[in-house]
Amino acid sequence: MKWSYAFLNWLITIYIGSCIALIPNGTFEKIVGDYTFVFIFSLIFSVPGFFIYILVFYILNLFPVNIYLAKSILIIVSMVLILSTPWLIFHEIDYRAFVPYFIPALICGIFLPLRKSSKTTYSSPGPM
Repeated sequence: MKWSYAFLNWLITIYIGSCIALIPNGTFEKIVGDYTFVFIFSLIFSVPGFFIYILVFYILNLFPVNIYLAKSILIIVSMVLILSTPWLIFHEIDYRAFVPYFIPALICGIFLPLRKSSKTTYSSPGPM
């Protein structure tokens, strides 16, 4: 499986989730002003979960797993990580902390193409 799926899924989820998290805050100017802070905050706090996601991705890469099964596992792992991150950091689960990230993670997980990586084998150049 190509690693671009994991990185794109993570970055798009953080990017769009940060936008969705700010929608209830009101005016366009306030949303634009707070976006950088929320994006960086989300990026920093998602890094430990992303390492777990990458580990699962790596393990799935080791075995001949069906692409649809791999996508399903990765979507479930991302949902569990999104739910557990606010609880581990703040010791509470508030829907405002995870719903904005659930939506893009689910949509990206479903619609981003997960392709098998082409494993290139290199042959020796032969005698010179």
